[in-house]
Amino acid sequence: MARPHAVVVPYPGSGNINPALQLAKLLHGHGIYITFVNTEHNHRRALAAEGAAAVRGRDGFQFETIPDGLLDADRDAADYDLGLSVATSHRCAAPLRDLVARLNGAAAGSADGGGGAPPVTCMVLTALMSFALDVARGLGLPTMVLWGGSAASLMAHMRIRELRERGYIPLKASGSDQFFRLLLKPEETMSVEKSVQPHAVVVPYPGSGNINPALQLAKLLHGHGIYITFVNTEHNHRRIVAAEGAGAVRGRDGFRFEAIPDGMADADHDIGNYDLALSAATSNRCAAPLRELLARLDDGGAGAPPVTCVVVTALMSFALYVARELGLPTMVLWGSSAAALVTQMRTRELRERGYIPLKDESLLTNGHLDTTIIDWIPGMPPISLGDISSFVRTTDADDFGLRFNEDEANNCTMAGALVLNTFDGLEADVLAALRAEYPRIFTVGPLGNLLLNAAADDVAGLSLWKQDTECLAWLDAQEMGAVVYVNFGSLTVLTPQQLAEFAWGLAATGRPFLWVIRENLVVPGDGGGDALLPTGFAAATEGRRCVATWCPQDRVLRHRAVGCFVTHSGWNSTCEGVAAGVPMVCWPVFADQYTNCKYACEAWGVGVRLDAEVRREQVAGHVELAMESEEMRRAAARWKAQAEAAARRGGSSYENLQSMVEVINSFSSKA
Repeated sequence: MARPHAVVVPYPGSGNINPALQLAKLLHGHGIYITFVNTEHNHRRALAAEGAAAVRGRDGFQFETIPDGLLDADRDAADYDLGLSVATSHRCAAPLRDLVARLNGAAAGSADGGGGAPPVTCMVLTALMSFALDVARGLGLPTMVLWGGSAASLMAHMRIRELRERGYIPLKASGSDQFFRLLLKPEETMSVEKSVQPHAVVVPYPGSGNINPALQLAKLLHGHGIYITFVNTEHNHRRIVAAEGAGAVRGRDGFRFEAIPDGMADADHDIGNYDLALSAATSNRCAAPLRELLARLDDGGAGAPPVTCVVVTALMSFALYVARELGLPTMVLWGSSAAALVTQMRTRELRERGYIPLKDESLLTNGHLDTTIIDWIPGMPPISLGDISSFVRTTDADDFGLRFNEDEANNCTMAGALVLNTFDGLEADVLAALRAEYPRIFTVGPLGNLLLNAAADDVAGLSLWKQDTECLAWLDAQEMGAVVYVNFGSLTVLTPQQLAEFAWGLAATGRPFLWVIRENLVVPGDGGGDALLPTGFAAATEGRRCVATWCPQDRVLRHRAVGCFVTHSGWNSTCEGVAAGVPMVCWPVFADQYTNCKYACEAWGVGVRLDAEVRREQVAGHVELAMESEEMRRAAARWKAQAEAAARRGGSSYENLQSMVEVINSFSSKA
């Protein structure tokens, strides 16, 4: 039987701290593990007054801290006590929730006998800290309250509501006093205080694969009455304006765009390892600009309601720390599949079991990545080591990409909720395993389906490239299901040789095709489009070829003329392909694309996989298979129907979105 673990949360005044500490010591003497939670301010005061030993703890008794939500400048205010009461009740829920999650995460990590604290089993709080009851209820934890006054005073305070109803208070000349409202139960506080419009600040990682699902989610939340501030980087803001015009980021009533620097010099945006450099820059240099933006929004100078929560995407966990400092609740939108999240969360265990880093470079090419099977990840079918991620392909124990993605996946759990662009039926087993560890998960995919069902007036994303919409007219002239659509996303880079193999493979099919060749798809290269294609290719495909530098992919995939999708297996592309019911030819090259490809080809039966070495014969053969296979087409149609059902009223994704909105609205009631 696990040792009981009580988290003790006193109001940050001596009159509550000391009796709570006495009670905690008594419980500890009876074998109960104790975590005693001070505020960061009081922790510093205790250190200054009594030294580090006072809060060092001992076996089975530890001290932790959370912010109290007050600025240092406000601690000398005449109404300090009232200000502290308001700050703790309105701004401490998210830090406390994060602390309990961290304690439970540490407990799970030490379950193999490594020591550490046991899982939290209950929460004991003092009066004036009823927000902690909501936190505990949300986490399914039993609670007890230590009343810091006499039984007589408790009885008297419990009659304050009745005193108001009978007209005794407030005194006729004094008006309503906020301190008395703090003594009421939360539901009455909500009815007395003016309703505040919820305001979510959405902070995506500055890549298309995160920006667009974050924007889709933001539009859905805005449609439910939530004020949105959508935060781009300054570099991407300029690119969007150049590609789509200023109107794309002008915003509208209750939906605004803001920008912060990404921490990179302009000259570094064209370097070869741009993606990893951008990850390092944002995580190391964006916290201060984001903090300043949130402060400016909260000051009211921007004409927006107070910020009530922060929604970030994966790879932006620094923003969780910023929000925690400011006492703001958080949610993380994971930009890939649930399966990819689970595999990346297990990267640390792969290292501990000796799978990574690879022992030597021969393991990259001798079949080791394909034949080494991982069959112990909860909710996952057996998966090859190579299909876990591109980042396992390293012999360097300190490889930045491996470490960064491992940390970022696990940091997601610091947030109050995880949001995934998937639907319950698509990844049932892995979602069940995730929810066993992290109960507050909202599956709200496919986001595009929810937007279409909401009849949103604007379902387009933000493009970092100028879109060619003429390809849609070209599709209109093609027969139903006849066109091969080829797009390798926003990050994949091809060599000239790989481009030529794909080109001649497509030519050999004899089918019409729409191919997106963005300006930086080929390295070395010069621009995009037809100019990069091999000599003789244009003549060989005359009359059945449409080449664009970028396109509105969701509209293309839903077009009646598209019969199959040659893709890099990025999650947005995979999810859009599933939603459109289009069979796929998969060529994964980076990050989670290997996991997505495995599921598309093996679990869902909607795809066929190309070898890493591109060969024109295989390209042509796999395209033919995807276009002609009745089995694959039936599977694609089946998943399309399930995606549509999930997004309709009463479907799992529709209902999860409503629940997510309710949670965000609950944050505003405490603002």
